[in-house]
Amino acid sequence: MVKITQNSKLKTQNCRAESGKKGSAVIAVVVGVVAFIFFAFAIVYYQFTLLNYVVKTASELLFGGGTTAGTVSSAVMQPVDCTGVKIPKIYLPVIKQNAKRFLGGDEAIVIALISIESDFNYKDLSSTGAVGIAQFTGPTARDSQGAGMFKGLKIITVPRANFPTVTPAEKLSFLTTYPYEGRLQPSPSIEASAHKIGSAIKKYGGLREGYAQGYHRFSNETEKNAAYSAADKLTKVYNKIKSGGGCKELKGIPGKLGEDIRQITNPK
Repeated sequence: MVKITQNSKLKTQNCRAESGKKGSAVIAVVVGVVAFIFFAFAIVYYQFTLLNYVVKTASELLFGGGTTAGTVSSAVMQPVDCTGVKIPKIYLPVIKQNAKRFLGGDEAIVIALISIESDFNYKDLSSTGAVGIAQFTGPTARDSQGAGMFKGLKIITVPRANFPTVTPAEKLSFLTTYPYEGRLQPSPSIEASAHKIGSAIKKYGGLREGYAQGYHRFSNETEKNAAYSAADKLTKVYNKIKSGGGCKELKGIPGKLGEDIRQITNPK
């Protein structure tokens, strides 16, 4: 009888152990399923709720836009008035960051420079082969590549059947064939322009001389007159911006955003 009782106890204990294991397994499965459902819900919630909120908040903070691609695109290209100079909003962070990097924070220099070079038209292509928002020629852009600008971007010589003139057909062909050419990318072009004019100002002792001799350059009297005429125009726009208190729209733009854009569009 004792042996039978002991065996019965052992069997009971084993059954309880097995039952406990099965119960733990069931609990584990239930917890796993619940966790999976929660995780899946979190992903869906993020994708369709939080993500839209983040996009909406960022676009409203930076550009005053909505959540749709069309609305944001329209909003970021909407020009703001910087003391007489119209600038698409999307360029403001890049201007702010590169003015800080190369010009001691003097944003008016970049604004005035881009204004007289292209009027902020990133697809601008001159009759002499200068390309983009900063109007760099091929050799000038390649010099900037040597200084670390336009990294990873191709600089293509604009085809000219009758040098130095570029025909309208050649312009259209270039813009269509090479849409990703380095000088047609606004962010790295603004970066390179700020770097170049900053270096020229230090070398030649001021904005007017720096622009005429360093940024514009010349090799004969005709080119010299043109360079100084453009330098006088630049100085006039710059002084107007400064006397008007600068670009007030830039004061609410996070400077870090300009660096993020630069890293994305022109990584180093």
